[in-house]
Amino acid sequence: MQPHWTLNLKTGLKVNVPADLDNPVTLTLFELEDWPEPEYAFWNQLAQPGLRLLDADTGYRLYALSLAQALQG
Repeated sequence: MQPHWTLNLKTGLKVNVPADLDNPVTLTLFELEDWPEPEYAFWNQLAQPGLRLLDADTGYRLYALSLAQALQG
């Protein structure tokens, strides 16, 4: 099993990432404590009661986790 770090993002989400600062995702989340892509904010604006979410292998699941947080579960 590859070593990992659990990072706390500004939004309160906790995400496990490879313990490797050469990994661009790990480095970005470690430095910014958030995900900078514009669609990340866009998806969160779409969150509304009754929304259903299917996570189809979204990597670190940042989008799915942030939407679940916005929908409170």
